[in-house]
Order: sequence, then structure tokens, then C-alpha cells
Amino acid sequence: MSHRILVALVMFWPTVAWAAPALREQEVLEAVRAATATRLQVPGRDVRVTWRDMAADNLVPALPPGRVTLRVSPTASLGGAGAVPVQVFVEGRRWRTIFPRLDVQVMQPVLVARTRITRGAQAQAGDVEAVRRPVQRMAQAPLTRLEQMLGNEATRDIAPGTVLTAGMFRVAPLVRPGEDVTVTVVDGGLTVVARGQARSAGGNGQLVKVVNPNTRHEFTARVVGPGKVEVRLEE
Repeated sequence: MSHRILVALVMFWPTVAWAAPALREQEVLEAVRAATATRLQVPGRDVRVTWRDMAADNLVPALPPGRVTLRVSPTASLGGAGAVPVQVFVEGRRWRTIFPRLDVQVMQPVLVARTRITRGAQAQAGDVEAVRRPVQRMAQAPLTRLEQMLGNEATRDIAPGTVLTAGMFRVAPLVRPGEDVTVTVVDGGLTVVARGQARSAGGNGQLVKVVNPNTRHEFTARVVGPGKVEVRLEE
């Protein structure tokens, strides 16, 4: 007799439902995989769940007749090896909770140092590479895109093979106090380019204070490049 697996994501209570006379490992793995993907907001293909316990039919020797649904508790710890509480429902009523031992890994491409990056150096594209690594238990979110770190200064020495995080870098200032800057003012379809003088330092995408040297009027602009700032009036 063939069985059809239906996976339904309901907020943070992903479920797997089917009609079967016995509990099977695959249904449990699918429920935990769906719950992990939903909670961590990652694609399901990036989640790997491995069975580390006795056979499922030994955890639950027999199921009552009816439609069976599995739900992973929203407070369950999903990451690494350990017991995961999975609630078993029959015809919508909770029947029991099982605690299979599983290994849950979330694999995603993250940026890893290819070469040694010394403190104070600006990171370049050749210094890093994208590698699939488990990410769910990292203390800080890893960097996943080159633009998150290119041109930024390392705050410490970084050894080859290190997974990069935002805390390892500081935004390199592209504009410094007292520096003359090019100011681009965008108002709908109209663009005006003028000169100004920076009053504060800022890196790419950061806001800085700029003064009009003729009127002495001070305004805020966004850094868009070395010595370049932009003001969008429609913002």
C-alpha cells in the first residue's frame, strides 16, 4: 500500500500528515526539516536531517487508526545532534510526544577567508571564497555576499578558513571630515551636481553631515563612493 506525504507549513508549526498503520523515519525527518526551514527562514534544500535513533516503529510500536499528523514544538532546539520533541496527532488530537535523536544541519554558502587577512587591511574579492557550511549554531550571522565586506577594514587578524562575520570588519570611511565632496541631488527625474564639504566621516551607504560652502547650510547625505555623496529629495 503506497502512502502519500503531505507537508503543510502553518506559521512556526510545520506538520507532516498521512494515513499509515505505523510511524516511519521519513515522515519524522520531513517534519523536522520543514520546521527548521520555516524557523530559520532558509530554503528546505539547505536543511539536512539525519536519523540517529532506533527504528521509528520501536519508538511508536503501533498507531491508532486515522489520519496522523506530526508537529515539531516551536520551542524545540533545532541544530546539531540531540533529541527533538515531535508531537504525534491522530485525527487532530494529540496522542503522544516522541523524542527521536536526530542530527539537524543547515548548510548555506558563506564567505570564508581564502588567505590571511591582517588587521586594518581592506578585504578584497580574492581574499575570500563561498563555501557551504552549517550555520545554525554560529554566534553571529555569517557574511554571504561580497558586497557586505569588500573595501571594509578587518578589525582583527583573520586566519585562512575562518567563516567571516560582520563583527570582523568595520566600514572603511570613504568620506572624511573637512573633505570636499561631490554632492548629487536627485529630485524625481531631475539631477543636480554640486560641491560640498563633509562635516563627518562615513563609509559606503552611511549618512554624513555636509555643508554648502556658499550658504553654510548643513544637510544630511548618503555616501555613495570615495568623496561622493547623494541626496534624494523624494526620500
